[in-house]
Amino acid sequence: MIILIILGAFVFWIVSFPMGGPLLDNLDLLPYFLLGHIAGFALNLLTKAIFPKVYPFLVIATGVLTVFYPTTEQELKPLVMSLIGFSSSYFLTENFKELGILGLSFGNLAMLLLLHAPLHQDYKFLILGLMPSLSFIGKPNFVHDEQAVTKSTWIRLLPRFFLLYLTGGLMYGVLMKVYHREAFLLGMEVVFYAFAVFACFLLLINRVSEELLITLSMLAFALSFFLMHFENKITLNFSMYGIQIGFGFADAFVLYSLVRLRNPLTAFPVGFGVICLAILTGYFVFKNMGNTKYVIALGNLLLVSIAVYLVYTKKSRSEETPMSQEASQVEITEQSETEYAQKTPENFLKELCESRAPYKKELSKREKGVLVLLLKGLIYHDISQALGISVSAVREYARRVLEKLGLRKEELLNMYEEWKKNKRIRIL
Repeated sequence: MIILIILGAFVFWIVSFPMGGPLLDNLDLLPYFLLGHIAGFALNLLTKAIFPKVYPFLVIATGVLTVFYPTTEQELKPLVMSLIGFSSSYFLTENFKELGILGLSFGNLAMLLLLHAPLHQDYKFLILGLMPSLSFIGKPNFVHDEQAVTKSTWIRLLPRFFLLYLTGGLMYGVLMKVYHREAFLLGMEVVFYAFAVFACFLLLINRVSEELLITLSMLAFALSFFLMHFENKITLNFSMYGIQIGFGFADAFVLYSLVRLRNPLTAFPVGFGVICLAILTGYFVFKNMGNTKYVIALGNLLLVSIAVYLVYTKKSRSEETPMSQEASQVEITEQSETEYAQKTPENFLKELCESRAPYKKELSKREKGVLVLLLKGLIYHDISQALGISVSAVREYARRVLEKLGLRKEELLNMYEEWKKNKRIRIL
């Protein structure tokens, strides 16, 4: 519940103001915020040890700069927006569950309420300025585990992030030129975004694949592109609703994918940095192309590119041999003495195998791979994604492992925790 509040407050702040929100008085200031955001993410990556120490100051700076933004001189606003972008790159999350995704919905719905609230603008900025401080009610996750994020993972995720948000950003730029004056009810589009996020929540608790979320996002964007061609008030509004649905699925996919990497100090700056770069690229492409039809054509081309990339990566993963997948996930027999001294699941498994009675059945490489990922805390769905096998196959491998070891899952996990404390395994 805490992460639901923290994420909802942060989303409420960012969609209401700096990320092209209704309280941003000049959309041309958006690039300054994005550039500051990217710079902040880059600094986070380079100074992982320092970041936890300056985290509280960044949170406070974000709130203060937000409150005083309305009184800032026009010539200083680009600088202030850059500083806001830099200071707000602090956002990290801990103990994230599927429920946290609903924070995306609540944040956007809160923006809708603020937009139509009968309050002076200064009071609205005061409310927004308090939102970053809500992150103090939780404990940020500063865990740093480089082994949790592999190069192949970034190759699979980052192009998807970039293409999705470049496409959506281009379309959003085309529509925003006329939507504010043609909207049935300004802010109504947020309801469709919230609906998409809630649908994602239902899909994720049923353990659907991430490819489905991308596919639904692409279908929503494609429908929006189709409606753009009719150029009348009704299709214009429904085109905006389609974009919001597409962004709802895309945002949920990104957030879920990054949290699953279990390494926020690396995953969040890299992932959101790429997204900011995509939006920034889309902004400048749209500003320089001018002709709306060219932008729509480019957006359609990007959608096709995403579809081709999804098919290619899916095919590449399915063509990997079991031996290559196992070798990439688990390396047990070729560790140096230094690596062996570390309290890793791989070392636990090596010591466990060495301590077993010789008459007991050996674990296969696939069984060892599943066991290592279980010890790292992954759920069956995540293991199936990592190894490219079905969830039912993961369950079967886990059952075989426990049967060969003569242990229940809880007993094995308790043994692993005990081993991490005293570096010893009881002989089975």
